[in-house]
Amino acid sequence: MVSFEDAKAFLLQSDSNGANLYDHLSDVLLKLIESRPTGALQNFENISNEVKTGRLPPSDGPSPYNEVPDDYFDDKLAASATKLFKSAFPPAADGEEAPAPNEGEFSDIVDEAANFEWAGVSLGKEETFRLSLAVKQLVEANPLKSARFFGKIFGRDADYYVVESEYKEDYVEPEKPAEEAKPADDEDEEEEEKPVETKPKKDAPIPVPVEVRKGTNFYTYWVTSTPGEAWVKLPPVTPEQITTSRLINKFLTGRLDAEVASYPPFPGKEINYLRAQIARIGAATVISPKGYYSVEEDDDSTEVPPLNVNADFEGLSNTDLLSSSNWAHHQPHILPQGRAEFASLKPPKDEDAEEAEDEETPEEEEHVETGPKLLTDIAADEAISDKFEAWTIRQSTTRSKYSNVIVRSNRWPGAFAYASSNGTTVKFANIYVGFGLKHAGRPYSPPFPPAPQSEPALPKEAVDPTVAQEAELEALIKAQQEPEKEEGEDEDAEDVEDEEDE
Repeated sequence: MVSFEDAKAFLLQSDSNGANLYDHLSDVLLKLIESRPTGALQNFENISNEVKTGRLPPSDGPSPYNEVPDDYFDDKLAASATKLFKSAFPPAADGEEAPAPNEGEFSDIVDEAANFEWAGVSLGKEETFRLSLAVKQLVEANPLKSARFFGKIFGRDADYYVVESEYKEDYVEPEKPAEEAKPADDEDEEEEEKPVETKPKKDAPIPVPVEVRKGTNFYTYWVTSTPGEAWVKLPPVTPEQITTSRLINKFLTGRLDAEVASYPPFPGKEINYLRAQIARIGAATVISPKGYYSVEEDDDSTEVPPLNVNADFEGLSNTDLLSSSNWAHHQPHILPQGRAEFASLKPPKDEDAEEAEDEETPEEEEHVETGPKLLTDIAADEAISDKFEAWTIRQSTTRSKYSNVIVRSNRWPGAFAYASSNGTTVKFANIYVGFGLKHAGRPYSPPFPPAPQSEPALPKEAVDPTVAQEAELEALIKAQQEPEKEEGEDEDAEDVEDEEDE
C-alpha cells in the first residue's frame, strides 16, 4: 500500500511551468468551498479548467488553448486578392507605352448580388466584391464587347466561377501554331508518306458540324476557381458533347483536366463537360421580361434570328411580372441534334452513283428537327409533374409595390432571375448557383447498353462430290487448258519464223 508521503510526493511533481497537481486540487477545492455552486459535481471540470487557465503564465506566442490554425492566414487568397487591385497588364518597359485597356460593358455584380439576396442567393459581400474586380480585369485584358457573371458551379475539390462574354464583331480567333517538324535521326531522310484518300463508307454516320460563333457557341465562357487567378477560356461545345451530357449525371471535380468516367463515354474531359452543362443551363434558364427583346422572325428559316433590344419597351408592373406568360427565353433552344440551328446530314451525292440510280426511285425525306422559337414564354415549358411546375414565381415582399419579382427554375435547381420595376423601366438579371445537374423528377439510372449482336448463322456442310463428278470436272478443266496451249505454240512458231527471216 502506498504511504501518504509517497502519494503527496507524486502529486507535488511540477511541470515545465512550475505547476503541480497537489496545488491545483487544493485551489479547485478552495474555489468550490468559497463559491459553493449548485451542481458542484457536474461543474467540477469547468472549475478545474478555470483554475488551470488562471495559473498559466503569460507568453509571447499564442496560447495552446487558443491556437491559431495553420490555414487561418491564407497566403494564396491574400496573393490573389492583391492582384485584383493591380492592372491587368504587366508594367511597360522603359520607353514603351502601356497597352490601353479594352473598353467593354460588364454587369454590376455588386448591385445584382444585393437584389439576388432577396431570392436567398448570396456569395457573400467580400466574395462578390472580389469577383466584380476579377470580371473588370477580364474585360480590360480581352477584346470583349460585353460580359456578365453567369454563376457559380460547385465541384468536389474546387468551385467554378463562370463569366459569359461576347467578343467584338471585328475579333478574329487566332490560329493555333503548327507543330514544328521533328529533326530526322538518320542523314537520309525518308520521304513523307502521302495520305491515301479514301472515300467515306456509304453507311458511315456523318458527324454533326459544330456551330461557330452562333447558336450554342454564340457566347464565350471563362472560368476560374479563385477570383484574382487567371481566367481559363472554355473551348467551343460540340453537338456530340451536348447529346452525351444529356445521358449522364456527373458531379464536377473542380479540375478542368479530369477525366469524365461515365456511360455512355463522354467525348472529352471535364472542361468539355462543364461547357456542355453551361450551354444546357443557359438555353433552359436565361430569361427576360417579355417585350424587352425583339426578333425578326422568318417561318421558313431554320436559323436563329439575331436578338435586339426593343426600344419601344414600356416596362411591366410587378403584377404583370408575377405571370409566367410575361417572361420569355432569350437564348435559343437546343435541338435533340445538339445544335440550336438544324444541320442537314444528307451525305454528298456521288456523280457515278447518280447516273446508276434509277430515276423513278424516290429520295427519302430528311426529318428536320424543330423546337420552341426564340422569346417563347416560359409558361409553355413542360411541367416536371402534375403538381410541380417548371418555374416558381413570387414577390420578395408585399410591403412595397416596387419590390423584386423572383423567378426560380425547378428543372435546374440553382437558376434564378429577378426583375424590379418602377412602372416605366425594368431591371433584371439571371444567375445560376448550383451543382450543374438537372432535376429529372425521378431517380437517375444510366441508359442500358446496346443489345448484343445475334449469333451468326451456322454454315452449311458441303456435299462431297462423287467419283463421276470429279472425273467430269477434270475433263472440263483439261478441255479448257488445251486451246490455251495451242494458242501459245502458234505464237512461238510465228516468233521463230520472224527470227529466221531476219
